[in-house]
Amino acid sequence: MTFTRRLAAAALAASMSLTALPALAAKLVITLKDGDVVINLRDDLAPKHVERIVALAKAGEYDNVAFHRVIDGF
Repeated sequence: MTFTRRLAAAALAASMSLTALPALAAKLVITLKDGDVVINLRDDLAPKHVERIVALAKAGEYDNVAFHRVIDGF
């Protein structure tokens, strides 16, 4: 399993005035053999949690971690 982050929008927002753009959500993408799982990260609600999850994913801490239970539509 490979984790990637799509933070290009966040980088763009950081390079521009905060009032020029609406808040853009960071996303964490989990690539599985059957498709991608996209997790919206709410840094407006939990900035320190988002920062930590992104740092761990970037460091590869979640690579090759098995999902024990996947429930469709949960």
